[in-house]
Amino acid sequence: MAIRTIKHGYVVTTYPCNNGYISEVINKYGVSEKCKYSFNVMEAKEKHNKLLKTV
Repeated sequence: MAIRTIKHGYVVTTYPCNNGYISEVINKYGVSEKCKYSFNVMEAKEKHNKLLKTV
């Protein structure tokens, strides 16, 4: 499961990594601003949506 959402010049992306999922916010210059790790799909989707609200 990989999700990528673009909002106001920021990219919120969630992708699999090391038997879990990473959700991160990347700004328009390619710098990662926030990064969250999840152990299952439901938690990863929740963190993705929470990061979308902060952008």
